Amino acid sequence: MRENDEDRSWIGRIADAFEAAGGSGSLSNAALDIAATGQAAPALQRLFAEHLTPTEVAERWAALGLTTADASVFDGFPTDVLARLGNLEGVPYWARSTANALVLNQRLVDVERQIEQLERTVASAGDGSRVLARELTARYADRKALRNVNAALTKKGSDGKRFLIALTDDRPPLAAVSIGDLDRAKSATWAVPGMDTTTADMTTWARAAQNIADEQTDVADTTDVADPSDRAVVAWVGYTTPGPQDVLLMAKAKDGGKRLADSIRGFSAFRGTDDVQTNVVAHSYGTTAGAVALAERGVHVDRFVALGSAGLPDGLDDAQQLHADQVFAAQAKDGPTGESGQGDEWATFGREKSLAHRVDPTAQGFGATVFGADGGTGSEGQTLASVLHHAPVFKDHRGYLDRGTESLHNVALATTGQDELLTGARDR
Repeated sequence: MRENDEDRSWIGRIADAFEAAGGSGSLSNAALDIAATGQAAPALQRLFAEHLTPTEVAERWAALGLTTADASVFDGFPTDVLARLGNLEGVPYWARSTANALVLNQRLVDVERQIEQLERTVASAGDGSRVLARELTARYADRKALRNVNAALTKKGSDGKRFLIALTDDRPPLAAVSIGDLDRAKSATWAVPGMDTTTADMTTWARAAQNIADEQTDVADTTDVADPSDRAVVAWVGYTTPGPQDVLLMAKAKDGGKRLADSIRGFSAFRGTDDVQTNVVAHSYGTTAGAVALAERGVHVDRFVALGSAGLPDGLDDAQQLHADQVFAAQAKDGPTGESGQGDEWATFGREKSLAHRVDPTAQGFGATVFGADGGTGSEGQTLASVLHHAPVFKDHRGYLDRGTESLHNVALATTGQDELLTGARDR
């Protein structure tokens, strides 16, 4: 019986792949092998081999001969294959997004089925329902995160398509949504979040990334990358951010920095000799993780922007220690600790109380270009609002990455190569 089930599954995948290819018989040998045998396909064995560099992955992917025109055949690939493809550095981002979107849809179907079954079981379990209820609560959390990732992916921004370039099986999953096409972008920006940011609220961080993209569009009309379709901003929730219990420690920053470094190296390897401007815009504890990434060997970006920094790692005392051509930093005036609405209520506290990330990137001796966040007048005479919260975005639109703020305006200028137009910082 099991062999019959496996045969039906095999036949079904082949049929799905042919149907996705339009029933024309034009399915490539590689796609047919993958649909039929999954990770046992020789082409995937080569692609998924251990210890490959992103450059080697890109070369082996190219040998498969799959292009964007073949995206529909992914419908016939097994889910475990799609999950690996979607997170493999060196694979084109269109392919990763196609794979991850299919995995996301399947996980949403699976979690809905699990919730339905658990709800029925809990209702009839009597005294044994407590353990089941905890499991049901966990499934609700899974569904919330998956739905939020889906909402972030499918929301239409003002300047183009979104791509799901990473999706893990963590709980909640880690994910990255690119606003813009990384396969062809001439400018790529990673937006790296801080404490308590998870995919359960992916739409909020995607909104911050969209704000960066929109502001870049507003200020970049005379630059080398004036066309919005030539830029991409990645809402990168690619590490497990700390909570209040471990935000003063380095463990999450070390893990996040390694993951971010892998993402940057993967992009650089895939795009090869293309002339692409690269930026990292990090907020709060994200600056800690970002600094770890930019101190790693083989990692380089054109610009690093640190906003409301929770502190860079001790020992990174000079901007020149970071593998970035330019380093920028900003912090709003200090507000009373823990009291929102009067300035940045947490950044200075986080640095001063930290056990191992106490470096202030806005300090004069660090060597970053420090720009304003407390309100001012832009280069075109526009009024720019002050930042009144440590948060990246806030309901009153006075977070570091809210539209209309001096902070976001300067982020856009810095990441489009217009630092001569930056507004200066006031004394805190």
